Amino acid sequence: MIFSFFKSNNQKEQDKAADAQKLYDVVDAFKKNPDSWNEKSMGDEEAAEERILNRLLLNINKESKNRLILKRIAVLSTAAVLLVGISIGFLFKDELLDQLITYPQIIVATKNAEREKVTLPDGSVVLLNAGTRLSYPEQFKSKVREVVLLEGEAYFDIRHDSKKPFIVKADKTKTTVLGTAFNIRAYKFNPNVIVTVSRGKVSVDNHSADSGRQQYFLLPNQQITYAKKSGFMQKNDVEAKDALGWMDGKLLFVNESFSQAASLLENKYNVKIDFEDESISDYHFSGAFEASENLYDVLNQLVLTKGLQYHVENKNIKIFHRKP
Repeated sequence: MIFSFFKSNNQKEQDKAADAQKLYDVVDAFKKNPDSWNEKSMGDEEAAEERILNRLLLNINKESKNRLILKRIAVLSTAAVLLVGISIGFLFKDELLDQLITYPQIIVATKNAEREKVTLPDGSVVLLNAGTRLSYPEQFKSKVREVVLLEGEAYFDIRHDSKKPFIVKADKTKTTVLGTAFNIRAYKFNPNVIVTVSRGKVSVDNHSADSGRQQYFLLPNQQITYAKKSGFMQKNDVEAKDALGWMDGKLLFVNESFSQAASLLENKYNVKIDFEDESISDYHFSGAFEASENLYDVLNQLVLTKGLQYHVENKNIKIFHRKP
């Protein structure tokens, strides 16, 4: 199919047709080798060939890079064909599979007052806090394990694999590890993305266009705070157990605005909190609350420190200034 396409369209450079034929031969070799062609993951044979054809068409339109790309394909293709007699080379096979396959994405979402444990394709475990969304592929590719924390907070306990780094993207940050345990908080209502390491070592990259690229390496009991607005990152020494308290039902406020604190309470207790006026939302709090303390225990301590009151109607809570 691929060879015929080039021939029928009268390509000026005859070696393009030859290189295309070689690539077709590799695909054909995979199909003839039952241990190499996995129809479930690679899909229908004709569909796979069509994907290769489309990839070649994109390369043809890039004249400055076309010759180099086709030469590389030719070298890899020839090497793979030579190996068919004994076995398809595992490295080349994985690279070709990565090009041919786009694995379906799985999105796991937790509601307010809900947490969930997720086991990833490699056996790594992720614990999702309330109001969190995590996206990951049905199967990881050959050279990297990549997931996206779309919203919320999650604790990652990553299985070690020195040949396949694990990457978590959250907002404009990228956290890379081989095998470790760490927490990422990336709620949309929070102006920061916070990465805290409890075991092992991670690198955190910031790819914000405003601040330029920054990279930090974190060890246990170290934390990075990425400011979404400015794009800058700050590294601090912390007690990792404090950042992980949510897994035991605890609450920790460190100079949190009332609006941020309210959002965390909404997530944890599945309620709706409103303010009488916007000035209340700018009040700041610090404090720690045990899992045994209920919503009203927390609210009572928060409002008393600022001379406020609250009214509850079903699951709706109104915060207002104390009347004289």
